[in-house]
Amino acid sequence: GMQEGSVSRSFQTGILGDINKALSGGEWFGKALGKVGNAIFGGNVKTIDTGITFDTASLAQILAGGINVSQYTDTKKDGGLFRSDKYRTELKDLGDELDSQFTLIFGSMYDAILQGAGVLGLGGDAFAAKLGSFVLEIDKISTKDMKPEDVQAALQNAISKAGDDMAKFAVAGLAKFQNAGEGALETLARIATEYQTVDVVMQSFGKT
Repeated sequence: GMQEGSVSRSFQTGILGDINKALSGGEWFGKALGKVGNAIFGGNVKTIDTGITFDTASLAQILAGGINVSQYTDTKKDGGLFRSDKYRTELKDLGDELDSQFTLIFGSMYDAILQGAGVLGLGGDAFAAKLGSFVLEIDKISTKDMKPEDVQAALQNAISKAGDDMAKFAVAGLAKFQNAGEGALETLARIATEYQTVDVVMQSFGKT
C-alpha cells in the first residue's frame, strides 16, 4: 500500500502515547481531603478525547504547500460547585515529517485519479483544475485508548474514504460501475485498467 509502512512506524514511535493524565488540584487541603476539595472548588482536568486532526484545505493548496496534521486533546476542567465546567481543545503540531508523509499520500491519490481519468479520455487542464478544487475535510480521528495498530487502521479508513470522495467528486457516474464493497478510487483504477486492456487489444486488431 501507499506509504503505509512509514506512516505506521511514525505512529509507533509514540507520538500518540497515552496522555490521559488527570491533574489533581486542591493539594492545600492535604492529600486526604484533596478529593473533597476538588469537588467543592474544582480543578481536576480530565481528558475526554484525543486523536489526530487535519487542517481543511483544497487539493491544490495541499499540492502547493503541504497539509498540516495535529494532535488534538479535548479536556474538561471541573468547575466544582461554584463555577461551571470548562471545556477546551488543545492542538499540538505533529511535525514536518508526518505532514510530508500525508502530503505524499494525498498527492499520489491526486496523480492516480488524473491518470485513471486520462485513460478514460476525461483528463486535461479543466479536469485537473476541478480535481484541485476538491476540499479535503477529514473528521477528527479519535485515538483514545487505541493500540498503534488500531490507530493505523483508523487512519487508513479515513484516508481511503478521502480518496473515494476525491474520485467521486472528479469523475461523474462512477457509482454505476462500482462492485459490491469497492471504493470509488478502486473502481476508477479497475475500469481504467480494463479500458486500457480493451484499447490495446483493439489496437492490435487495428480497429480503434
